[in-house]
Amino acid sequence: MYTNPFNRNQSLYIEDTFQGLPVMRDKGDMIEQYLTSLHKVIYQALNAYRRICAIRFDLHFPVNMYAGPDAISNEVMSRFIESMKAKIRHDRSRAKLRNPYAHDTEVRYIWTREQGHDGRVHFHVALLLNREAYFGLGHFNSDLPNMYHRIKQAWASAIRVPLEHCRGIVHFPDNAVYHFSRDTPADTGAFFHRASYLCKVNTKSFGDGHHGFGASRH
Repeated sequence: MYTNPFNRNQSLYIEDTFQGLPVMRDKGDMIEQYLTSLHKVIYQALNAYRRICAIRFDLHFPVNMYAGPDAISNEVMSRFIESMKAKIRHDRSRAKLRNPYAHDTEVRYIWTREQGHDGRVHFHVALLLNREAYFGLGHFNSDLPNMYHRIKQAWASAIRVPLEHCRGIVHFPDNAVYHFSRDTPADTGAFFHRASYLCKVNTKSFGDGHHGFGASRH
């Protein structure tokens, strides 16, 4: 274990596993405190719900938009998370009007702010939801409300631009949706491995006075 030379309050993690779960070591050294937060969020979700649906995606700014201090101070991510929570509360309320036994969900999350080689800021995000409430993203071309549309709408709201200006700036990578449960430790490990990408040192920005990583606390 070594001290992060860019932030003396952080420790670098160089092992292949973390608390028995696989780490994406081919991406370089990890920040131990971030891995600890990721582990905590996953097991808080599993303690609350037997089965979890986790969604990985990336958030960018429009090419012609200056991200500004909101991105560096993470205010834009605070607005995104609050918008997602509001949309899911609204959807669950409507679901319970149709079915009083409809399942609810907390919105648990991790995110990291990174800076590309072009200097532009972007965010990597993972949401963890009760799988009894949400199974996945839904069809991208559907006109029906689904998680795909909620994420795009929440990001448009966070960066305060019309939804039609958000084409291509919310990116869902291949295999963006993971399902795991208390009974499937291998599936939990697969998601931890994928999400450990958010904990790498490379492409992080240090020294701007703001945290570059966030996670739900409950």
